[in-house]
Amino acid sequence: MRPEVFAAVNTINRNTPFAKAYVDPDNAQIVLTAELYIFDGLSSEQLLATIELVADRADHYDSLLQKRFGGKTMLDDDEGDEFDV
Repeated sequence: MRPEVFAAVNTINRNTPFAKAYVDPDNAQIVLTAELYIFDGLSSEQLLATIELVADRADHYDSLLQKRFGGKTMLDDDEGDEFDV
């Protein structure tokens, strides 16, 4: 992968607390993950919040990365799910 891809992943990591992106060169893909540190158990609310965080950030960044570098996303975007702020 091009150095610009790694720079983009580093930018994602700086701007996305709790979730981290990494480049999987074997499969030519960028993956977004989150680690859960469980001390006293994990509630269903905590798990759902983590899943929602990763899903939201992945949905946001996949389109931006695709526009910049090409490739494909895991799922097609729904019309109207993006907006300018």
